Amino acid sequence: MDEILGNINIKSIELNELQESHDMMSVDFAKLKKETAELTARKNELEEEIKTSIDRISQLSVETLYGDIVYHRDQLLARVVISKTIKEADLKTQLLAMINSLLAEAVERGVIVDKDTGLIFNEQFKGLMDVMKASKDDVIIDALAANNVFKGQQMYIKMRPTVNRRIFSTGEIIVEQRISGEMTRVEAEQFVSSALQRVSAEALKRGMLPDAETKRIGAVPAKDYLDIIERLMRNRDNDALLRAVAAKDVRASDRLDIAFTLY
Repeated sequence: MDEILGNINIKSIELNELQESHDMMSVDFAKLKKETAELTARKNELEEEIKTSIDRISQLSVETLYGDIVYHRDQLLARVVISKTIKEADLKTQLLAMINSLLAEAVERGVIVDKDTGLIFNEQFKGLMDVMKASKDDVIIDALAANNVFKGQQMYIKMRPTVNRRIFSTGEIIVEQRISGEMTRVEAEQFVSSALQRVSAEALKRGMLPDAETKRIGAVPAKDYLDIIERLMRNRDNDALLRAVAAKDVRASDRLDIAFTLY
């Protein structure tokens, strides 16, 4: 009996030691897994930084060879909204006039115009007409630089159609957020600015086109901005619900006009 009990004690000790070893290995494995994940993330960051550096070096090399860039790829050169009822011949005349005007300006800036411009235009025009015929709304046509262009290089223009569909309807709630009545003025200003950023993000997500020059989808008059801040300050003792709503129907090519409401 004593021998059996002794064996049991020995086996129990061995079992405890194995359990302790297992626990230590589990801890070491978890630590190793965490370190591996961190190293992988850092490796990806370094690869991205290297890629960015290489791209920048390539760009600098081209600029050294050719000088300053005249047009950037996908740079918006012109934008027109075309009525869905326009005749094909009239559309072609209007777009050709726009393209020729842009190319003439490009030549003045030292860019070469491809002799096959007309052929390229005709090929693109077919695609534009397909979009026009399929659309129930007016169509926005953007003229863009098809490539990075330096002085002495050839200029290509591509046309990108976008259906000018409705993005927001009058009175539609774009953003709403609960606000604490204990805010300071600085916090209120930050809160409203954050709400405006969310409005902009939602508008872009739905397909609004930013202005070519400002890169924005609209602007809030200073008076309206200060007014909502003052209303928040007068409501400091109460929680409230701030809403940003569309002040009128808005289409993709429009500038967004919003109104604030406080409940």
